[in-house]
Amino acid sequence: IRAKKDGAFVLCKLSTTSSPVLCVDERPLNLSQKSILSLGKTKYDSRETHTLYQQNSEEVVRVLSSRNFAALQTASGKLLYTGNGAVFGITGKDVPRGEWKEVALPDKNVKVQFCSSDNTGAFCLVVSDKGSVYFGGSNKKGEAGEGLSHVCIQEIH
Repeated sequence: IRAKKDGAFVLCKLSTTSSPVLCVDERPLNLSQKSILSLGKTKYDSRETHTLYQQNSEEVVRVLSSRNFAALQTASGKLLYTGNGAVFGITGKDVPRGEWKEVALPDKNVKVQFCSSDNTGAFCLVVSDKGSVYFGGSNKKGEAGEGLSHVCIQEIH
């Protein structure tokens, strides 16, 4: 299987009698569904491969994950998460694995340009297409200023 310049995939028949090995016949592959796989073992499941995202409604451009959550940034500027939402300042019940919930930014007219979190999944920074920076999560060491303990996604001034 080989990727072509236009983003499509082809199945190649290789000739092993020549050096270098050449592709002598190509057949186009039509992918029925895009999916993102997560590799590695987890504490709660012994399988090494998990399907993270299998919906074709959004093109995924970035995956962010930590101990207790995973997040996807889409080409349309949305930020989706599964697992514990505390990293985004969202408290309550976790989003079950396989389900995705959108992170709501205070300004509905901005799109997510970039998102990053610390290695423990305690807090995150989100950069919008307009240059605004948002913070969410735990403020244990003053990451978002003094006097706050838990911050829902809010703009940093």
